[in-house]
Amino acid sequence: MRTNTDRNDWLGFFKDPPDTVSSIVLALATIQIFMSLLPIGAMRRIWRWFELSPARVMHALEKGDVVTGLVRPILGHMVFHVNVMHMVINLLALGLMGSYVYREMENAPGAKTHDVPVVFIAFLILSGMFAGFFFVLINQSSWQAMIGASGAASGLFGAIVWINLMRQRKIDDAVQGAHSIFISILMIFGVSALIIGATIFFDTSKLSYILFKSASAWQAHVGGYIFGLLFYPLFERLTSAGH
Repeated sequence: MRTNTDRNDWLGFFKDPPDTVSSIVLALATIQIFMSLLPIGAMRRIWRWFELSPARVMHALEKGDVVTGLVRPILGHMVFHVNVMHMVINLLALGLMGSYVYREMENAPGAKTHDVPVVFIAFLILSGMFAGFFFVLINQSSWQAMIGASGAASGLFGAIVWINLMRQRKIDDAVQGAHSIFISILMIFGVSALIIGATIFFDTSKLSYILFKSASAWQAHVGGYIFGLLFYPLFERLTSAGH
């Protein structure tokens, strides 16, 4: 078990990546390479199958088409990317933050090593799904589609914020009990407000469009972050012997 002085390594993905995380990154990179080799028409047809368009989802649900109208795009949008820059940034985020979160799960008190890959993958997928739901909820009448794993990556970022702020509460001997919890909650709210504000500002800026050649879905990024922040503790518990 990791002690307070044995801090997780932010560069763990480059030094000693968990097999689960490196496999996910490799799989997504392979899909992007395969897509880039296809004719433009074929690539767009595949995107059309899996992209997440809020208005299209709402129309499908009105017709009772849950599987192809909701389940397929909610899951499928996470595995494709608009261009190489979009893929590189998302895969770097998944690799770096995923390795950090994976090691935290692995070193949780009572964690079972064989359960960590399953729990981590479930957390990542559900983060991306919640990000997709959040995107649809806020843009119900919009036909603007979304693809990419950035919502799932945002869930990892939310988990990292929780991990570090709660760790600080545990090792801070100057504040104890209820006061410590209250301060941690205030810190989480404050930091989250800054992160969400910065996310919306960047995703709606010209710089975001210059980098990705398309609009960024701030709603998905915020939704994924909120899920990771709120539900990471539950998933960490699932890796322990007491689940």
